[in-house]
Amino acid sequence: MNLPAPLARTLLVALFAWLLGACSAIVPKPAVMAQYDLGPFAPRGLDEAFAPVRIEVTAAPWLASSAMQYRLDASDPAQRRVYVHSRWVSSPPAMLRQALARSLGSLEGNGGCRLRIELDEFIQRFDGAGMSRVEVLVRASLLPARGDRVLAARAFELAAPAPSADAAGGVLAHREAVGGLVQRLGEWMQILGRDMTGETGCEGLVQRGN
Repeated sequence: MNLPAPLARTLLVALFAWLLGACSAIVPKPAVMAQYDLGPFAPRGLDEAFAPVRIEVTAAPWLASSAMQYRLDASDPAQRRVYVHSRWVSSPPAMLRQALARSLGSLEGNGGCRLRIELDEFIQRFDGAGMSRVEVLVRASLLPARGDRVLAARAFELAAPAPSADAAGGVLAHREAVGGLVQRLGEWMQILGRDMTGETGCEGLVQRGN
């Protein structure tokens, strides 16, 4: 059957559009990437005498990206895995520094101490089916505002159970662990900052170290 050229072109266009629609219905849409952060942290009310002049956070190379990492301890504890459709909005050391700055405060000046944090682990661990927890390991050091002489150092290990065995549960558990770290760091700095002669805060710690 011969059709007029205009009608034939119209039918071809309609057929092509139908085929495109059919293909788009068959091909699955890519999953949406979920992006998480640690949420806001309220200030702890740390006295200015104890607030660091600067907060520095470094991390192991494998924690330098925004990947959300986990381990399957029950089956393959040596392998570090990442969630495919979930990520942090930034790297763990960057998020940790922001949380510490908001909670502990940071004074810009030449006196007092610098707080240096070395982040060794920031991961969700699955102990079995439906059971997971997070682990946050850091090494904290207090240094003068200038120079690298360590005035005090301490390691902190934080763990928190995840309310669900997935990325969202890991986020909530990481937030709880980081909140515990903030509290323990603040208490540690206040204890170190007290001086029997009456000097308090980081400035007193620096002077005792001289």
